[in-house]
Amino acid sequence: MENIQKDIAYSMIRRKSFNDARVLKKWQVIIDATELDEGYQKKNDYYLSRCYNRGKADKFMKYHRSVLEAKLYLGNDFVCSIASEPIENTEEYINQSDEKIKQDCESKAFVRLAKKIKKSFPRLPIIITADGLYVSQKVIQTCTDNGWDYIIRYKEGCAPSIAQEYQELPEKEKIGSEIEYQNQIMFQNTDVNLIYYTEKKIQADGEEKITKFAWITNITITKSNAKKIVKAGRNRWKIENI
Repeated sequence: MENIQKDIAYSMIRRKSFNDARVLKKWQVIIDATELDEGYQKKNDYYLSRCYNRGKADKFMKYHRSVLEAKLYLGNDFVCSIASEPIENTEEYINQSDEKIKQDCESKAFVRLAKKIKKSFPRLPIIITADGLYVSQKVIQTCTDNGWDYIIRYKEGCAPSIAQEYQELPEKEKIGSEIEYQNQIMFQNTDVNLIYYTEKKIQADGEEKITKFAWITNITITKSNAKKIVKAGRNRWKIENI
């Protein structure tokens, strides 16, 4: 099945009709987790668990299985899956003591998924696009090691030091009233580039809705590519449930 998946993706990539979907001449690969099953019953030891109302009398557990998908974006909300990786507890986890238990998660699964992508598409120029769960040194280093660019949704709560350093800068680069950005923001032991986008939409009732988005990227942001980076970041949200 993985070989069929790879052959289909290669066929799509070779078609010049999809070249316009590329971002800065690179193919956009969107990382997206899909939940396969959830319930109150733990069906086997590989299921992940979530605790609700922790510390309260009505605390309860739910169990779930998920898979991490890498999807090649081909434009017009058209995607092609190129790799999959289960997010599940391993034998190593199952055999741990309660004090040392550390479940599998999306960032750990991403490292495993990245190995599959690199093996199947070793020379493909890639931009990884993901949501705020992937703002981590592990994910950034994995992209760097593989020679990939990344555009990752940023929410201030996941890495507050990025927003703090950005806000302390006396001046920011701006494009109109919609885009604001700055390069070389320190995040742990590396630099990232941060871009903000303010989206304004007129709703059916005539009211204006304002939504703010932000992304971190290793791509140096300029006035000529800022809108392309924003569009790539928004592409991830549009196809999240496809």
